[in-house]
Amino acid sequence: MAELEGQFESTMASYDGMILRERDYVRNRPSSAQEGGEEAMDEPPPGNPWKT
Repeated sequence: MAELEGQFESTMASYDGMILRERDYVRNRPSSAQEGGEEAMDEPPPGNPWKT
């Protein structure tokens, strides 16, 4: 069981690192590579998406 927990922790750390690297890449890429509207991707759209 401890071996599986170790594998899980390692996998999660690797995944977290991948997400952080991708976020940093998107935030730090040159502005000429950005297309319109991508700056607001970190912010949720207005309103409640669960409300029907």
